[in-house]
Amino acid sequence: MKNNDEKFSDLNFPSKLVTILSIGFLIIFALVVVIALYFFGIIGFFRLLNVQYDSNQALISFILKFFFICLIAEVFAKLIIRFIISYVNSNIVNFIVLMFFDILISWIVLHYVDESMSSITIPTWVELILALFLACAEYNFDKKKE
Repeated sequence: MKNNDEKFSDLNFPSKLVTILSIGFLIIFALVVVIALYFFGIIGFFRLLNVQYDSNQALISFILKFFFICLIAEVFAKLIIRFIISYVNSNIVNFIVLMFFDILISWIVLHYVDESMSSITIPTWVELILALFLACAEYNFDKKKE
């Protein structure tokens, strides 16, 4: 019977290659599934709220621009939130400050990306609903990490 407790460095080249490619394909597959779920979720959300967009490429471009700009904006927002929360002792006020800045940053980025693209038209009330949804989702994910 073969011992399965071999070190990776002790494997021959074909075994190493198969192992690395398998792990790489698993990671790529997981990313594709997550991106596809998110993409189709956004399509469903936009259809539900009557958002107009020209093509799927425009929607992909919107999502990529939103996430890239949001990543940058979130860094600054987190710094401001940490600074403000350090002076407040109330959990309720901390929650309100956190939600306010999360909603505000998400809405500003959504509005900016929407206005910068002519191929997608999102009403302001939908931007606010989406910003509220994103802030609630982020709060719940951050809460689960703790």
